[in-house]
Amino acid sequence: MLEPALILTMGVVVLMPIIEINQLVH
Repeated sequence: MLEPALILTMGVVVLMPIIEINQLVH
């Protein structure tokens, strides 16, 4: 299994651009 810290880091890297795009759209 992957380390929880690595999973959180990957999750943040994936979510940050999506959140920025959502803010630009709205």
